[in-house]
Amino acid sequence: MNTRLVWERRVRRWTRYLLERFGTFGLIGIGLLLLALGLAVYAPQMAREAEDLRGQADRTRGRLDDVRRDLAQRPGSAQRAVRLRESFPTIDHAAADLRVMFDAAQKNRVELVKGEYALAQTEDASRLRRFEVTLPVKERYVTIKSFVADVLNAVPHASLAELRIERSATNVDQLDARVHFTLFYREQ
Repeated sequence: MNTRLVWERRVRRWTRYLLERFGTFGLIGIGLLLLALGLAVYAPQMAREAEDLRGQADRTRGRLDDVRRDLAQRPGSAQRAVRLRESFPTIDHAAADLRVMFDAAQKNRVELVKGEYALAQTEDASRLRRFEVTLPVKERYVTIKSFVADVLNAVPHASLAELRIERSATNVDQLDARVHFTLFYREQ
């Protein structure tokens, strides 16, 4: 006979015997007593582990407080942030930066017909202002790439926020591009 069938028969026989002897509620009571006994045995071990974890968390919190104190006492971090902010030009410099962008376009023979310009405040503690410049360009890829590189090299506080390029057909040499620069300026 199969050992699995033997075990199934034994389990059924024991279940029938226990049900006849103790009833359904009696078996539930025995199960609850066994569960309580298991919890009573493992509760001290779980309490020790919880205490160890609390101790580790307290030690980690203490080290974190020490690191925070050390960083707060370093005079250089706040001064470096101020120096970095001061390295950005003021918003008065935006017109000169736009001239540099238009000069780069002229140098690369990129025709800038129109553009979108927006001035916004950054939402963080840096107290910087963002000047968003979006320029639609219709030119070859190499020319667009050269124009973007010239602008980023000439204006160090500019970043390329988006460059979207589309080709209307496969045999067309000129691409429709949208170049979105973000220029950062400090408050006056």
